[in-house]
Amino acid sequence: HFRGEGIDYTGTLSVADIGFPTDVIADAECKAELITQNWGRNKLPRYPRSVHKMDRGKVLIVAGSASMLGAALLAAKGAVRTGAGLTTLAIPKSLNAAIKGAIPEVMTLPLADSDAGEISPASIESLLGFAETVDSIGIGPGLGRSDGVRDGVRQLVRQSKCPMVIDADALYALSDETGREILRERHSPTVMTPHIGEFVRISAEESLDDLRRDAWSAALSLSENLKSTVLLKGPATMIASPGSHLSVNRSGHPAMSQGGMGDVLTGIIATFLGEGMTAHDAAGLGAFVHGRAGEWGFRNAGSRTVTASEVVDSLAHVFRELG
Repeated sequence: HFRGEGIDYTGTLSVADIGFPTDVIADAECKAELITQNWGRNKLPRYPRSVHKMDRGKVLIVAGSASMLGAALLAAKGAVRTGAGLTTLAIPKSLNAAIKGAIPEVMTLPLADSDAGEISPASIESLLGFAETVDSIGIGPGLGRSDGVRDGVRQLVRQSKCPMVIDADALYALSDETGREILRERHSPTVMTPHIGEFVRISAEESLDDLRRDAWSAALSLSENLKSTVLLKGPATMIASPGSHLSVNRSGHPAMSQGGMGDVLTGIIATFLGEGMTAHDAAGLGAFVHGRAGEWGFRNAGSRTVTASEVVDSLAHVFRELG
């Protein structure tokens, strides 16, 4: 039901109680867990009526460049719609006015930019200082792949003690042995969110054929190697954490196969990390909520595609379902 072409031959999948004694189930060795709506309902953080915005997490999104402003917007919108108390977007200062006009709910941290319109390495001290004031960081969407961006990403990941979700160009910046060692040395909750191509690049051990043949083992192995939670994106998203069983998410829709989806997921997971969830639970809940919002988006749009913006707009339906 969850591997390779088996997904294409699975229709509606129902998990039903067939009467096994509870003590047998409790003692059974669990290698993988299916994320369900009840699982998500139990994991979703709850707040009293007296909640204050500072109680709901301060999230920093480090994203965007002159040619990829949309990635930063989508990640920030994902955080806001998921419920971050305060969301700040660190961006090249040349993009500040455009961001302010597009998302009034988001604060910005305008940083010096390079000639290519990317965040300049000269701004790393300002970024590190601000990172000390937040509860979680999402880094990577649309940053670019220059040497300057690579150096800045490495410094932030190495020096920040903040829980962090690492995606897209930030994964690219860490996809050599120096980057892998930086990840191994982190002691704070860390979630990496690669698609299969990014997974192969950062693992340096698995080929695409290996991954298609046994993605479960590959995800668990990379998680142990890099001492991080690995969320391997796909039609059956897998979440692996060191010393833990695998979690599998099947929410989502083929119409979501468009650019920008991972950017939204980064903002969602960063918010859950900022609310104090473990890396594994934040990644699992993020994957479920993101996929379920895609299902709602398809239901509402009724077309052959669902855009990342429609996923953001559908998050309210998901949280209403989870209660």
